[in-house]
Amino acid sequence: MRGVKAIFNIKFDLIETKENNYIFLRFCGQQNEATRIENLEKKFKTELAEWTHIVAVREPIERFISGFTDKCLIEKRWEKRPSNCNRCKTNVTCFIEKEYIRMSKFVKGEEINSFDDQHFFPQNWRCQFYSYYRFYKILKYSVKETDEFFKEFF
Repeated sequence: MRGVKAIFNIKFDLIETKENNYIFLRFCGQQNEATRIENLEKKFKTELAEWTHIVAVREPIERFISGFTDKCLIEKRWEKRPSNCNRCKTNVTCFIEKEYIRMSKFVKGEEINSFDDQHFFPQNWRCQFYSYYRFYKILKYSVKETDEFFKEFF
């Protein structure tokens, strides 16, 4: 799981992009997604207590190294979208410094939400953890312990 970006029902859609000629896996195409729990409650006319809330969390440094390696070193997303990887390409120091500045702006209330922010901001800044923590079933994910994660998940 790539961090906590949105609240969603699990359903997969395949989308072929004309731009890149590849198949992209997307959760529900925004049909069942929201960035706030209240929006889902209104949209589906349901109560929070009727939903099962799960979140997969990861040790922050492991998550950062994995994300940076995948997005900036292996995929090289910046080749197709120069703004990705904070315009730093493969320079991890540059990336961290720029992401720290973005995090500071976000904490002060600036509404920012780039591809990098979605992948690298602290997970507890998403899905209203501060208000709904008691409703979440937290699953701890680690590359070293995937068997344990899937036992707990299923």
